[in-house]
Amino acid sequence: MDWSLLNPYAAWPYLRNELFFKSPWVYYFAIVSDVLLRFTWIIYLVLAHEKAFSPLISFGIAFGEVFRRFIWCFFRMENEHKGK
Repeated sequence: MDWSLLNPYAAWPYLRNELFFKSPWVYYFAIVSDVLLRFTWIIYLVLAHEKAFSPLISFGIAFGEVFRRFIWCFFRMENEHKGK
């Protein structure tokens, strides 16, 4: 909702009519990566019983969350700039 996406009647399905990027695949990538990165914390639940929980996995999950928030912020600002 913050991105004003998921409009089934737009020129590109589930996007909005005014896009900043020429290629709509940037938006589709952002939608899919946002959903996937949002639920990476489940890895902690699955690997919670492991004694040798890798710090590299923790770093990867944290970096993924930072990247997800950057994507969210970028498209949120683009949406505000376009004027919804």
